[in-house]
Amino acid sequence: PFLTRATACVHSILAQLEAQDHEAILELDDSPDGLTIAFESGRQLLLSLHRASGELWLASPLSGGLHFRWHPEAPHWRVSDGRDLY
Repeated sequence: PFLTRATACVHSILAQLEAQDHEAILELDDSPDGLTIAFESGRQLLLSLHRASGELWLASPLSGGLHFRWHPEAPHWRVSDGRDLY
């Protein structure tokens, strides 16, 4: 169920962003491999489904790369230091 959980997570984030109608967001690109969020500033966030490791990878110009793993006891996507994806 990695793909099921990961896809549901990406769709949830996409729905939340679309509901906010944030002016700083220039483009939202949803693909089978993840989500790209482009901002008016030229910066981008990329949330990728990394099937081989079973992780969601977030690439950000501010935080760098973060790898989120599903923690069923939480249940949340979490990095190793305990921070949740959302």
